[in-house]
Amino acid sequence: MSNIAFRLEANEYVGLGHLYRCLTLANELTKLGWTPTFFISEVSRGSLGRIQAHNIQCVVVPELDQVGEAHWMKGWMDQDEVGFQYVVVDHYGLDKTWEALVDSDERTLMVIDDLANRPHQCDFLVDMSLDRSGLDYEKWISKHTKLLLGTEYCLLRSEFLQNQKMAKALRRQTQMMKSVLVSFGATDPRNLTSKTLDALEDLEFNGDIHVLTTSQNPYLETLLYREGGNVQVHVDIKNVADILIEVDVCVGALGGSTWERSCLGLPSLCVQVAENQAFNAHSLAATGCVNVVEEGALIEALRTMLNEDFMPAWHGMSESAFSICDGMGVHRILHQVFEVEPQVELLPMTNADMESLYLWQTEDGNRAFSREPKAPAWEEHKVWYTRSLGIDSRRMWKIQFLDVDCGYVRLDDMGQDEEVSVLLSKKYRRLGLAKAALNQLKIKAKTACVLAHVHPENIASGNLFAKAGFQKVSADTYRWEAS
Repeated sequence: MSNIAFRLEANEYVGLGHLYRCLTLANELTKLGWTPTFFISEVSRGSLGRIQAHNIQCVVVPELDQVGEAHWMKGWMDQDEVGFQYVVVDHYGLDKTWEALVDSDERTLMVIDDLANRPHQCDFLVDMSLDRSGLDYEKWISKHTKLLLGTEYCLLRSEFLQNQKMAKALRRQTQMMKSVLVSFGATDPRNLTSKTLDALEDLEFNGDIHVLTTSQNPYLETLLYREGGNVQVHVDIKNVADILIEVDVCVGALGGSTWERSCLGLPSLCVQVAENQAFNAHSLAATGCVNVVEEGALIEALRTMLNEDFMPAWHGMSESAFSICDGMGVHRILHQVFEVEPQVELLPMTNADMESLYLWQTEDGNRAFSREPKAPAWEEHKVWYTRSLGIDSRRMWKIQFLDVDCGYVRLDDMGQDEEVSVLLSKKYRRLGLAKAALNQLKIKAKTACVLAHVHPENIASGNLFAKAGFQKVSADTYRWEAS
């Protein structure tokens, strides 16, 4: 496939979140046959072993200014026999000066940022911050840069999406606080983990306490000394999702793990530990899924959250958390930046899918360009759906991606040709699922011609069918013919 370079920093000063999100993307690309190479500076050498554990080549960059490093980096990449077609930058110390020298017509440059405080020259800019707006980057980028903003682009490992359904079921059944997770990032330079353990001890909390940390934590020896009884310390574990599902509340920081907790609906009590967390601290507090407090207010906030009277509010926090991050961000980036077509399944619809289709059809905006823009009543839908399953002239499939039902496609027999309809749930858009489903549907067509009727003002649908190989034959009709 292609070679891809990652230029990042991950150390005790900026945290390891940069490393984890780059590893998530690199590992997914590796599965597809890509070859990633990580570039770090001497100050991040402590991350070398973590990178190599994923069988990823890592190169230590010499200490140079931005211009010198850019020339060194470009020379390193150019000497490779295959060449690097993509460069991903996740580094607060680099900006347009570096990017302009590395960028070229032969390379696609993607920047990961969450500060919106410096100029960039890149093809794509990803900012996973909640409520991030294009206005925040208006003065920092050129017109050709495509912005991918918000939590729908969070780079989470597949384990979080895979466990989301189970997490939702468990959260709904939770009636009391039986366990707490303490997680202040990979290094926890302020030793907030120990302070939280002290607070829980003062409150005489008898439930299970899980501490999540890494071997790079300078206070690790102290934490391990406290292990025992109801305290369990997890160091450098890979099954983070399993721990997040087990616990009922997290006390922690506002870094990259925030999105992992959100994906699994875990309410959190958080302390802002770095300046670059300020934007997310404000936005997350506004949603109600996180309670953000100062370090000195930690024990009283814990007292409130661990009280059984807090449970109604806890369930509200959990629902809010689930709504923030769906766990599919890496797949959106794979599709939009790296042009990867997702692998979808088309499964024949049954009576069990009646309610799902109704919910998709009645989502706000999903019927704006339909022939019948008014959503049907539930009883009307039941009649239509039952009839549709019973006639030979209509075939319906649900679109499934990563074992998640995302929408449906339909073929209606019109005599000499068939008419296609496609509908996706709004939260599964920008993944390329509709195009992938249409490409699979062509194989299932019984006629040599498939027609799609698209409202002239529905630009997005028109573009979709054009990309899927349909030819526009009139103002509202697209046509595909089997070769």
